[in-house]
Amino acid sequence: MRDSVSQQRFAEAAERFERVAADHDRAVRAWDALEEAVGTRTATIRPALDDAGDAAVDPAARDAYEAAIDALVDAADDVPVGERREGTAPIAPDGTDERFAAADALAPGPTQRPRRPRRSRSSASASARS
Repeated sequence: MRDSVSQQRFAEAAERFERVAADHDRAVRAWDALEEAVGTRTATIRPALDDAGDAAVDPAARDAYEAAIDALVDAADDVPVGERREGTAPIAPDGTDERFAAADALAPGPTQRPRRPRRSRSSASASARS
C-alpha cells in the first residue's frame, strides 16, 4: 500500500514540476526540493534539469528531462517510510505531506501565468535546421 501511495504522490510532484519547467528559476528550486525529499543528488539528474528550459522545443532535451523524472521516482522508491536522510524532511508513515511539503510549496498556483504551449516535434526540428 505504501509503495502505491508513494509512487502516486511522487508522480503528482513530478507533474507539478513539469508545469513549472518553463520558468527555469522556479524549476531549479522545485527540483532541489524534490531531490531533498528523496535525499539524492546524482550526476545524471542535474544536467537534465539544466536542459529543462529547452525541453519544450528540443526532443532530445525533453527525453533527458523525462529520464530525469524517472530517475527521481526510482530514487523515491528506495526511501523507507519514517527514515530521515541527511538534509531531508522526515517521511510521514502514510507517505504524505512531510515528504512532499517543499515540492508542494513550489507548485504553481491558479494565479500564475500559464505555461507556453509546446511546439510540435516537426516545428522544433524545422527550427533546429534553419
